[in-house]
Amino acid sequence: MGTVNYSPDLLLLLLSKAFGRANLQVNYQNFEFLCEKIMYAQPGPPLIGRDYLYRSLFLRINKAIEDGDTYMPIRKVEIIDKLAQYVGYRTFQEFKIVSGQQISRALQSCIGNWYYYVRESTGRDVMLRSPVRISEGSMEVKMELVGKHRWFEGVLQERHGGIFCQLEDERQEKMLHLVLKVGIRQEAEVLRGVCAGFSSEGIPVAGKVYLIRQGDQTFDELTIDRLTGNHSPPYPPGWPVGIVEELRSFEENYLMVLPGKGFDLDGVGRGKEE
Repeated sequence: MGTVNYSPDLLLLLLSKAFGRANLQVNYQNFEFLCEKIMYAQPGPPLIGRDYLYRSLFLRINKAIEDGDTYMPIRKVEIIDKLAQYVGYRTFQEFKIVSGQQISRALQSCIGNWYYYVRESTGRDVMLRSPVRISEGSMEVKMELVGKHRWFEGVLQERHGGIFCQLEDERQEKMLHLVLKVGIRQEAEVLRGVCAGFSSEGIPVAGKVYLIRQGDQTFDELTIDRLTGNHSPPYPPGWPVGIVEELRSFEENYLMVLPGKGFDLDGVGRGKEE
């Protein structure tokens, strides 16, 4: 394959997003750590090394921007696509298209600080509350969710009238898939949706989630909390009556894949192991 011309500004944005996903600062030493994280997440060819990312890409990008060049030629197109895949796109072309789009009204309406409410997936009578920040970054809207032991981040995307977000923790050990319904109001107070992932026991689960806007509090003022037992009104501060009532029943809020008899048809329909 011959050379392909790329915008140095878009390439720099792509590299910045890759460092952001890896939770690394942009410096020479961290280029090696970034390569390791990319190859761990996406093993196999093409191989990506620090010298290429730093000398053949990063330094060339900065020089092209300083010289006012509109385009710079790249021969290893497959490496650019692998970088785009690492930050959540199928190809660099898809990254280019999305980066050039305006942030939609639906995504803009989600920007703000929220409380995230969900039942514990264990089945115990426990409801969880977590701080959420949705903010506008460089041509994207990002979500941050603070759990008791993990910090999750992801990019919101609008598809078919809904909001989708793949949230990943900073160690890239756990992933949550969030789907939210957005109404026609400019700034909704409540977002309803579902979240799917693996429980701490390694079981696929999906449950209802509720986001309540916290317009009078900064993100740093929001706190993690849990509500246990069969409470009755009045509920503690930060626990709206409607949310507690909606989450009261585990069966009405969660769907999970129960252990079966194995990975063949003999185990289908039997539910829990006898």
